[in-house]
Parts: sequence; structure tokens; C-alpha cells
Amino acid sequence: MSPDANQWSVILEPQGGAIELDVVAVAKFFPLQPQVLPLMNVVDGIWRQGQMTLEIVEDLELYRLDVKGALESRVESSSGSKRRVFEMFDPNPHVLVVAGHQEAELHALQISRFEFVDKELELQTEIRLTAAVEPLHLLHLEIQPDWDLKSATLAGSEVGSRQFLPRINLIERNGVVLHEIELQEGVEAGRVVSLRLNLTRPLRSQRATGELLNVITFPSISESALQQKKVILQQHLIGLTTEQPNVLQISSPGNSQINRLSPASEQVSAEPLLRDVGIVFDSTSRMTGLQVDSVLAAQSFAAELTTDLTVTDIVTEETRIHVQPTGTPVRQVVVYSSGLSETHVQWRLEVSDTELAQSEEIASVQVSEQDGWKRWQIDMVESRVTSFD
Repeated sequence: MSPDANQWSVILEPQGGAIELDVVAVAKFFPLQPQVLPLMNVVDGIWRQGQMTLEIVEDLELYRLDVKGALESRVESSSGSKRRVFEMFDPNPHVLVVAGHQEAELHALQISRFEFVDKELELQTEIRLTAAVEPLHLLHLEIQPDWDLKSATLAGSEVGSRQFLPRINLIERNGVVLHEIELQEGVEAGRVVSLRLNLTRPLRSQRATGELLNVITFPSISESALQQKKVILQQHLIGLTTEQPNVLQISSPGNSQINRLSPASEQVSAEPLLRDVGIVFDSTSRMTGLQVDSVLAAQSFAAELTTDLTVTDIVTEETRIHVQPTGTPVRQVVVYSSGLSETHVQWRLEVSDTELAQSEEIASVQVSEQDGWKRWQIDMVESRVTSFD
């Protein structure tokens, strides 16, 4: 080898006829970056003709190919790869290539339920994942300080699909600790995988800000050196609630961009995590300046009462009480009456014109006497944030 690292001297045996010399060289490959391919030529030789082939293996995509000094004559396919054959009309053709793994996108839809409990803020969140094109097997989460991850489960979107406890690794990137979650069977295009997390953090007071509700971010970390991965959070619905008898007070001075959704909307009522939540935001909008306080207060609602009497040989009374929550969830309704016998009174709950059995939605009915009146205390299984009868 000469002092020039790129020049080699090869001594050939003195013999007549043609001599075939095989040379193998290896150069570093930089994914998704323009790269000029190195070529070889013979010093002090007479160049007559040449042929060049370029093969892209199955796992790579060719994004750009610029060739000067050669013409592509044919393309051959074998074992999933493509081989391009070029006829050279210059001993030193210029070949520029950009190749790499196909860009990978992971789409996420997140539903979060925050609840003030004693001096803690509890978070239940569900992250629904789907891949844009190629399967992906890892999800990276950056969880804000002071939040403690209690549990994680993984399940498909199909009814009755099995649940898994995913493997979670702690890794460090640029000084930040991330949770790396292994998605067992991978996430494919057209298939939704749900990741459910439970987290808690301590609170010094019964107050939370919009910044505090930004608990999880999704850094885009590729799964291999040949991949360019992007995680896109398409929507994030945030529900807020608190233990009774407390209620939530919301203020957002100076920020008119906060998008608050109606609990009765189809988008919200379809989410199990949000069905008993009275305050819901779409956090796609900025939540800067939002302030949430859990304060002691009685539940409040408006009630409209109608009574129908049917008189035959007996008197049948049917009373309908339409309850509309006004700012707080409602879990208990107290009714006073006179002349009703508890053995002949039946209570039922109707929601959205669908009659529900007492055993399903009414937890208990307690009867007592107070100042000559019957007092009926009706406790429901779940707090209601939308109207019911």
C-alpha cells in the first residue's frame, strides 16, 4: 500500500492473457443522507469499458439516485431486493445516493381522567396507538417529575382481547429519563392498540394548573439506525373531577383559546373514562393559564317535577323528576312526599330515553320520616353529569 490510504499497489504474476482481480471494499453508510459512492480505477491503465451495479436490500428504500457518466441499462429483482445495472461511458462516474428506512409514523389518541383525592392528583389515561404504514414495536414516554407510574396494561381494541403487562425499560436520552414500553405484538396499520396507565402525584393544595396537566409527552425515537420515526398526538381529551362533596372551580384569566367540551356531547359520552366527569377539555388547544381548584360545596342541580294521576277503583300516581346538574356531578337525590306507602313505590332511573333497571344504576333507596313527611334518599351507582329522570 502506498502512503496514500486510497491507493493500492498489486503485484501480478507475469503471464499472458486476461487477469481478473477481485477487490472488496467497505464504506460506512449514512441513512437518509446524500452520499457519493466511492469507485475504483486503475492508475496508468487504458480504460476501455465498465459496468456498475447498485443493489438496494429489501429493508431499505431508495429515495434519490443521481448518476453522471453512466446509463442504467436494466433492473433485476431477486429475493426482495432490486439490482440496477449501469453501463459506464466514463472511468470515474459520479453516483449520488440517498437511501434509508421508510419514514415511520405512530399515531396516538389520548383520553385522560384527573381526580382530586385527598392531597393527591390521580390520573387514569388511555393511549390508543396505530401505525401509519409499517409495524412499530416501541413507544417512548417522557413523564413529568413528581408523577409516579403505578401500573400499565396493554390491550387490543377488539372486544374480549387479552390484556398484557408490558415490559417497561428506563433509558436515558440527552440527560432525560424516558420510559420505553415494549408493544408485544407490535402496532400495525389499521389495528389499534391501547395502553392504559395509572399515575399519581402529591399536591400541596387542592389546586392544579394547565401546565401540571401536561403529564406525558411522546419523543420521536427511532427503533433502529435505519429508521426515521415520528410520534403524532392527534387528539387529547382531558376530564377533571373530584371527590364529593367537593366541586371544581375553573378559571382561565387571559386565555380564551381553551376548548371546553360539553359532557353530553357524543364525543365525550362515548368515552368510559369521561362518563362521570363534569369538566372536559380538548388539550389540542393551549391550556396555559388554566387554574383548577377543588373546593368544598354541596351538589347543585335544577329539578322539574310532573305528576300523572290515574283514578279507577284505585289511584295510580306516576311522578317524573327531571334532574339537570348545574356545575356539579349529582349522585344523590332526596325527595319528600306525603301519603305514599313505601311498599307500593318503585323508583327507576331513565337516561337518554332508555329505561334502566334499579339494580343497574340505583345503588340504594332509603326511607325515613321527617316532620310528618316521607323522606326518600336515592343514591346512584355513579355520579351523573348530564340530565336524567
